[in-house]
Amino acid sequence: MPLFSRVYKSTSSLTVATMRRVVMCCVTLCLTFGALSANAVSLTGVVSRKAHAGAGTFDLLIDITKTISGVVTVEPRAIGAGHIIVFQFDGPLASTGTLTVVDDTATSVTGASAVVSPSGTDVVVTLGALADNKRVTISLANVSGVGLNVSASLGFRIGDTSSSGAVTSADVSLVKEHSGQSVTNANFQYDLDASGFISSSDISAVKKALSRSSVNRAATTVALVSGTNPSIFGQSVTLTATVSVTAPGAGSPTGAVTFKDNGVNIATCAAQTIVANVATCMTSTLSVASHAITAVYNGDN
Repeated sequence: MPLFSRVYKSTSSLTVATMRRVVMCCVTLCLTFGALSANAVSLTGVVSRKAHAGAGTFDLLIDITKTISGVVTVEPRAIGAGHIIVFQFDGPLASTGTLTVVDDTATSVTGASAVVSPSGTDVVVTLGALADNKRVTISLANVSGVGLNVSASLGFRIGDTSSSGAVTSADVSLVKEHSGQSVTNANFQYDLDASGFISSSDISAVKKALSRSSVNRAATTVALVSGTNPSIFGQSVTLTATVSVTAPGAGSPTGAVTFKDNGVNIATCAAQTIVANVATCMTSTLSVASHAITAVYNGDN
């Protein structure tokens, strides 16, 4: 079965209006890449943090510009329950916001928790157990109660020290090159077992990972259209998302599309099954206001 990744694409506008006192409110509805954050605090960075025994704690910087289907940062160190992801902000936080973790099949990942750090400017997310060779998107909604929504996507693949998406002979050579060294900020990514010392066990781990093969997901595009525009308050509106495979990929996408209104799942439209490349959402709950609608396809299994 082919594997597919998600892409956002804006293709339509939608107006929801009220007929009260014959007053109409025309708004534009478009597919967006993310919600705007409030000015109270801003995200400055996200890191993947792991303790390396007596050597200390070391952070891997995550590229937050990449979506889960893109060339994400890969955590090469062994993953397990209790792995830490830290969202760093430029000011004090009143609360973590609402935490969600989903994998690259749009399946919720359980067992995660979030707290504000003692410094008051970080949100520390502790993940539950994750399998190797997995991608996740970690999201915080309404951080500090100011409407700030942030997220970060990353992959977990033991031995992929270059974040290339695959373990290669170059990774094996790099781990061998650093074998016998104590862990520092310059070499921590080669301490795959987080023991605090780069040794033969790390070489064995990267060699084992090299023996695995992988198939990359084919790229996709998502076209979103609305069936009624403009619409009247309370009127049923049909949203249609068409998922297409981008060459040189081939096949028909399967799985589901989630429709969101301003970053929040639309009721009854959280996981609409794709049939013949199309997923639909019918809703009559849109209020008289501006709505940023997102159709999210995270790929199939």
